[in-house]
Amino acid sequence: MGLYLNDAYNAVILTRNGEAYMKTKKSETPFLVINDPFIIEFRNRLKYKNVHDATSFTVLMRLIEHIFKSGLDNFKIAYIKENRRDMCRAVRTIENKWLDIIMSPYTDIGKRRLEKQFEKFSKEVTYHRQKKKY
Repeated sequence: MGLYLNDAYNAVILTRNGEAYMKTKKSETPFLVINDPFIIEFRNRLKYKNVHDATSFTVLMRLIEHIFKSGLDNFKIAYIKENRRDMCRAVRTIENKWLDIIMSPYTDIGKRRLEKQFEKFSKEVTYHRQKKKY
């Protein structure tokens, strides 16, 4: 996460009832309400207080709101999908290579997987054959 986004995320966590406030806040309400106790405490907890004008502060708060409502992991996944297509390609390449390795009967991992599947299948066939006799 970016420096300011990380700072705002930590400030929300440190602010009394910050997570609950962000999760239940209605998206239409503005963040620049000066007499809001949450905003006052939140701004006091920010390390980088004087870097935002009204617009950048609002954008930052909307991002933080989105993170708390959707979850940090979901936010990171969505961010990577939208902004880091190179990472997505690398992950797909790794997934494909891993599947090739575990599916191949010529690799140790692939052989063990096939042996376990065969053992399980053999036990099931034996069980069903014995069940039919009785």
